[in-house]
Amino acid sequence: MTRRANSHAGLEVGGAYRVTRELRDRNDRTWNAGDVWLYLGCDAAPAPLAIYVLAAGNVEQVRFEDDASIAGALEKIPAEIDAVAFGLALARAIEGSDDAISGIALEIVGRIVPAPPGVAAAVARRVPAARDTPLAPESLIVFEALYTVATDALQSRDDVAHVAGSLKRNRSPHGRVVREVARAILEKMDGAVAAVARLRAEWLAKLETLALAGEFAQAEARIAEWYPDRPPDGGVLSRASLCEDAADRLRDVDRAAAHRLYELALVHYRMWASWSTSGGEGLARMVDVERVAGKQRRAARAT
Repeated sequence: MTRRANSHAGLEVGGAYRVTRELRDRNDRTWNAGDVWLYLGCDAAPAPLAIYVLAAGNVEQVRFEDDASIAGALEKIPAEIDAVAFGLALARAIEGSDDAISGIALEIVGRIVPAPPGVAAAVARRVPAARDTPLAPESLIVFEALYTVATDALQSRDDVAHVAGSLKRNRSPHGRVVREVARAILEKMDGAVAAVARLRAEWLAKLETLALAGEFAQAEARIAEWYPDRPPDGGVLSRASLCEDAADRLRDVDRAAAHRLYELALVHYRMWASWSTSGGEGLARMVDVERVAGKQRRAARAT
């Protein structure tokens, strides 16, 4: 894949530019004076000129005959970028069917630290294909973008580990680069997992203390604070799992407290099941509900 996130003819990656006169591109699209572009890069081929911009909330390829076609038509301006809108635009571009636009969106993600919100899932969905062709030029661009969003794309860890292992004996310069990027991603992911595990252990201990004291209203408030509503599951699975684990640990210490914690876990597992979009998905999610309900019944019988 050609590297496209580059400066060109005075246009700087990430710079905002205002169109100063009407422009008509080779795609028969008219750009009006006053339109604002965020410049992302261009194709290396000298003609026709293809530049990539964020315009009106979308990543666009804009094609002209040559540099002379837009000479004097763009002026750099100060502009504040809406990070959320930018992230959504990049995510749509990454998952789109245009390879050039998808590629430059991935390159931009790889260059921005921290990455705009909302792009991690889109990058992660590109990883399985990159795993299958790790030495393809476009795969390296995927891995570079994944490094930037590694802590929000932990679901890709196994694929990255596979790539790092499969290239262990590859002696080509490109293979070594891909392997080192994969190793760097794993290090970043593992650090995040360890930090999450430490924090979860701390929250688990606090939840047990509140449950033993009978402070269940406060326990619910703290759980909602620890796991706020956010994708992909609205926090409900993390809340349910924490409550279930705390109940398991208290089952032989205070069965009444364990019973209440199982009930909290069930509230969230049932909520997750109710969001199912198909019968099969609903049945799969009910497995957790039935498992915890069984634990709760056993705790009730023992009290």
